[in-house]
Amino acid sequence: MSQETPTPNPLFKLVVVVSAAFVLTILLMIVTAFSSIESPLVKFFNNHGLKLIGVEVFLILTSAFAAMWLDGRQATAAKENKTISDAPASKDTAN
Repeated sequence: MSQETPTPNPLFKLVVVVSAAFVLTILLMIVTAFSSIESPLVKFFNNHGLKLIGVEVFLILTSAFAAMWLDGRQATAAKENKTISDAPASKDTAN
């Protein structure tokens, strides 16, 4: 009997991408702390840095909760399908 491997949840890949963007943003903000005040990146983070971090945190939380929700639904559906397929077939013995 071969077991089917479940399809991976694509939302977890989105969580990884958004989290990587967040980490990159944080690292760039650290670099700008040691840069010249006239640097375009410093000006960008001074004007938009807080909004950018806020949006990235919101996207991380939203995509993470969505991925966990979808994973739970897939696990429940797989469990129900396994229960239905493992149940013995009943026979009518009515005369």
